[in-house]
Amino acid sequence: QELGIIITNNNDVMDGDASLLMELGGLATVATLQPKNLLHCVVHNGTQFTGLDNMKIPTDDFQFAEVARKSGYVHAERITDGGVWA
Repeated sequence: QELGIIITNNNDVMDGDASLLMELGGLATVATLQPKNLLHCVVHNGTQFTGLDNMKIPTDDFQFAEVARKSGYVHAERITDGGVWA
C-alpha cells in the first residue's frame, strides 16, 4: 500500500521500527521496483503500539539499514545523531 502511494504521489515514507519488523518483505518489494522518489525513514523508538499499551520490540539493535541493503536498496544508512538531519 505504501509503495503505491510513493509511486503515484512522490511521497516519502516514515516507518516505525516495530512496523517494519512485521513487514520486512516490503523492503524486497521496494528494492525490486526501485522507485526514484523514495526516502524511507525508520524511527527506532523500541516500542510497538497495541492500542492499549506500548510493548517493547523483541530486539534493541536490529540493523535496518543493513537488511535494506541486503534486500536490494541502493543506499541505506543508519543515523544515530539527530543533528545530522538539521
